[in-house]
Amino acid sequence: VDEGTSGLDASHALRVVRSLKRLARSGTTVVVTVHQPRANIFRLFDGILLLHKGKPVYCGGAATVIQYFGRLGCACPQYENPVSEPCARQASCTF
Repeated sequence: VDEGTSGLDASHALRVVRSLKRLARSGTTVVVTVHQPRANIFRLFDGILLLHKGKPVYCGGAATVIQYFGRLGCACPQYENPVSEPCARQASCTF
């Protein structure tokens, strides 16, 4: 799904992603592109490929992205979405 939440309010975007999550749990492979998802949507992802300026800066579990950036010296502030622009910009400086 390419930008399946674009143009939706927060409530509807969350519903779409929850539906996709249920579909994935049923055994269907789901690949989604989302630009700067809200934190509550981000927490629903199992795995992510994070790009910054078209280059990969992280590929792995969504639950471990903050620890990964922290090990690189790019700590994401508490309660900040790890795929927000400030965290991604900070993380890209290490590559």
